[in-house]
Amino acid sequence: MTMYEIMNKYNITESTLKNWKKLGYINDINEIDEQAIKKVIDNKIKTRRNKKSSDFSVINTTYVSDVKTKKLVAKIIEIKEKYNSTLDEVMNVVVTKYVKDKINPEIKQYIDDTFNTFNNEDLINEIDSLDFHYNKNDDFLGCLYMSLISVGEKDTKGIFYTPSKVVDILLNKDESLLDKKYFDVLKNVDCILVDECQFLTVDQVDDLLKITKLLDIPVICYGLRSDFRSEGFEGSMRLLEIAEELEELKTICKCGNVARYVGRKVSGDYVTFGEEVVIDGTNDIEYVPLCGDCYLKDVKKIDYAKVKRSVR
Repeated sequence: MTMYEIMNKYNITESTLKNWKKLGYINDINEIDEQAIKKVIDNKIKTRRNKKSSDFSVINTTYVSDVKTKKLVAKIIEIKEKYNSTLDEVMNVVVTKYVKDKINPEIKQYIDDTFNTFNNEDLINEIDSLDFHYNKNDDFLGCLYMSLISVGEKDTKGIFYTPSKVVDILLNKDESLLDKKYFDVLKNVDCILVDECQFLTVDQVDDLLKITKLLDIPVICYGLRSDFRSEGFEGSMRLLEIAEELEELKTICKCGNVARYVGRKVSGDYVTFGEEVVIDGTNDIEYVPLCGDCYLKDVKKIDYAKVKRSVR
């Protein structure tokens, strides 16, 4: 298979394949043996599974501090590994068996829609038998979610968790702020702050405009203009078209100039392909703010001297 066929089929970056070649996992970067790729992936999965789940080093402590919560999360991780279950399956059981009575029906429905329904009676019974006592000040679901990702799926999914306690509304792609379920929230706000606004849809941005005019509520949005390919995000492009006031929050490039571009590094190398949204820190991915000159030189690999000579 070609390098690009492998990249698309297994969601592997070019830099990762190059590193695997350096390490001797594969022989040829241009014509790749698919069986060799499968062997590397299987070995990496086995390595993760051999980690002791009860070791608190695998527990994401960003959302948790109490030892009881850590022990409960560690036990659930052990059960997940025992039955070779997915994040979706475990989260579905936890929410269905314990949390559903403690949250409103709309959130429960969202979780049901998000985490696939399944029928693994052994997993269900074992999680159901656990003593769900933990510190109520801890974000148990956030800790569990991020810890489950960290022992298996974070390396293959650009995925993250936002604690619900730090925001009033977590909006999904198919939702609108004008839905009836958000009316009570909108009645009691003086201003709406929208973070990561580049991920909004055109319709959601248009809803924000309606809110400013019909409800007389000011809306302030924060986000990126363009992605690592220097292509505009859907939400950002619409905001640039209808926003009544724009303010640039300046970031500095490594050279000292104003950075208006962003480069994506995978295993230390800049790339210009891949999914639009992949979270910083997953798959050895890093985002770097760059000025226009550094973006063209470092990311696009443009030889300035050669271009200047060709136009003279």
